[in-house]
Amino acid sequence: MKKLSLILSFILLLSVSAMAKQNTTPTSDTLIRHTVAFKLKHPKGSMQENEFFDASAKLSTIPSLQNFKIFRETSPKNEYDYFFYMEFKSAKDYEAYNAHPDHVKFVENFWVKDVDIFIEIDYEAFK
Repeated sequence: MKKLSLILSFILLLSVSAMAKQNTTPTSDTLIRHTVAFKLKHPKGSMQENEFFDASAKLSTIPSLQNFKIFRETSPKNEYDYFFYMEFKSAKDYEAYNAHPDHVKFVENFWVKDVDIFIEIDYEAFK
């Protein structure tokens, strides 16, 4: 009986260990989510702001980009006014987007001169 109890305890320990490992191991979801919260140098509703968002909307035509949305901040709790959300099937697709001539042109012609502050966060599913 003592031997059976020891075996059952060992099996239970292995099961708990496997479940703990499963809860901390990244999933097979390799989707890369690229997010950028930012504030523009220009007043809201200005011609420069409109030009910036017209140009940014064209980023959605870059082939490796799966999903692109532009959001406006609704909470006064942070200093950012807008938010870009993008999805890529893989890190390789994200790298292709970063190197794409349309993205490089947007950064050089609009992002650098129009954005006051920003924070960029890239992430993939963990659990």
